[in-house]
Amino acid sequence: MSYAWSNYTSALAADAVLFNSDFHRTSFLAALPELPSRYHDYQELDLIEPLAAKSYVCYPGIDLARHEPYAPATAPEPSLPPIILWNSRWDYDKQPEQFFAALEALEAQGIAFRLIMAGDYVDPQAERFAAARHRWAHCTVHWGYAADAASYSRLLHQADLVVSTAAQEFFGISVLEAIFCGCVPVLPHRLSYPELLPPAYHAHCLYHTPAELVLRLRTTLEQISTMRHWAWRELALPYAWAQAAPRFDARLAQVAAGR
Repeated sequence: MSYAWSNYTSALAADAVLFNSDFHRTSFLAALPELPSRYHDYQELDLIEPLAAKSYVCYPGIDLARHEPYAPATAPEPSLPPIILWNSRWDYDKQPEQFFAALEALEAQGIAFRLIMAGDYVDPQAERFAAARHRWAHCTVHWGYAADAASYSRLLHQADLVVSTAAQEFFGISVLEAIFCGCVPVLPHRLSYPELLPPAYHAHCLYHTPAELVLRLRTTLEQISTMRHWAWRELALPYAWAQAAPRFDARLAQVAAGR
C-alpha cells in the first residue's frame, strides 16, 4: 500500500502525469477514490478530478532499430512446423500455466508447432519450470534467457507468432518487438493489448477466454503462410523512438510552458 500512496502523492505534486497506455491511465484513476479513504477521515476526493485533468497517455519509445535488418538471414523452411514465441517473464502475472495448457490442447488436436521460450525467469531451477522444459523438449528450438541482444533479435526473427497470456500489462514492449520482427500476435482482449493493434486486427489477433486462445492459436498456425506477410512491421513502427521522441518533446515543452 505504501507504493500506491507514493504514486498518488507524487501524481498530486506533479505538473503533468504521463502513462504508458490509456489502460494504465484509466485503471490508475479508477482505483484512486478508494485509496485516500484508507488513510484519512476526510477523503479528499476533490483532488482526483484535477489529477485526471493533468494526466496524459504517452506511449513509450522502443529501440526497434536494434532488430534490423527486418528479414531473417534465411527463409523459413516450409516443411517444418511454425514457431510459437513466448517472450514474457516466467512469473505469476504472465500466467505461463495458461500458455502451456493451450499448447497441451493444440497437441491433443494433432496441431504441429515448435517453441521458443525466450523470457526472463525468476528461478530457472523451479520445479514447474524444469517440468515444462522437459515436457516440451521434443519441439523446443530455444529455451531460456537469450545470451545477448543480438541473439534475442535472431529469435524474434525466427519465430512465426508471439503469444501473451498476461494478467497484468500496462504496455507491451516485448510484444511490439516481436511484431516488428514479423511475428503474428495472439494476445488477450484486455489490458493494454487492444491499444497496440488497429481495430481491424482485433478479430484475428485477440482472444477473450482460454478456449478462444486455443482456437486463435490453431487458426493462426494453419494460416501462418498468409498471415506472416501482413504489414506487421508497419504496425510497430509508430512506437519506435524516432516516432516517439517528438511526442515526448512536445508534451514536455507544454509542461515547461505551463500549459
